[in-house]
Amino acid sequence: MKVILFKSSSEIAGTKEVDIHFAGTLRVIVLLDMLEHKAEFLKSYIYKKRGKIVAFRFAMIRGEEILRPNASINEADTIKVLPPIAGG
Repeated sequence: MKVILFKSSSEIAGTKEVDIHFAGTLRVIVLLDMLEHKAEFLKSYIYKKRGKIVAFRFAMIRGEEILRPNASINEADTIKVLPPIAGG
């Protein structure tokens, strides 16, 4: 699976893409746990309670679909990680 990081995320991570390998399908929540180890900066955007991810502060997109934590994804998917932004 290819995970594409945008703007500030890619600048912090030092890369625009992260490759994640797994067989079959898994839930977004499991991908977040895997990403946390590959892209350390994401830890500050992921909230855990008793060791389990309960929320995250960025959007994960597949095509035009915003993914929810329990959505199923497969290794052929390309996921985009959009960081939180603010404007005024």
